[in-house]
Amino acid sequence: VMAITFHPNGDVTGTGASNFGQTGTVLQTVQATQTSEVSTSGTSFIDTGLSGSITPSSNSSKILVIVTQRFFIERSTDQARGGFRLLRGSTVILQGPNTASGSEPGGEGFSSGNGPSAIQFAGAYSCSFLDSPSTTSATTYKTQFANNQSSASPNIYINSLNNNSGEDGVSTITLMEIKQ
Repeated sequence: VMAITFHPNGDVTGTGASNFGQTGTVLQTVQATQTSEVSTSGTSFIDTGLSGSITPSSNSSKILVIVTQRFFIERSTDQARGGFRLLRGSTVILQGPNTASGSEPGGEGFSSGNGPSAIQFAGAYSCSFLDSPSTTSATTYKTQFANNQSSASPNIYINSLNNNSGEDGVSTITLMEIKQ
């Protein structure tokens, strides 16, 4: 019989404990979902409504953040593009392609060149990021989004296909504490 004790700091002691609590061990996992519909026609980043919080057990822990964010972009021109970014609290920790000034996010969408006079594009923004928050306080991660350009009636919808409630999606954020 193996006697193993799991401690709040992530340590594991006792007979057979050598296989537990090693560097790289997942200490806890948190997942949050979002089903509400959010939209924007602006080029300034706003919250998508998807967020999750985790309280690391050690200052040295890393947090693996995994995001799948459902979206739909439409624009009455030959380009329908926008972008997402990942934040820890109010600090941007991962941002997709954009101009040097941080404007004109363009990581998601479709451009047809001299194609049709209107574009619609549905997809999922997915990212993973290994963060080092260096804290044992509750830490919140969230996503934000914005359109690439403000002209030609742009819209980005989260969890909705062109604001049609019958075609809703689910977005998720998964946070995993990794022992270091």
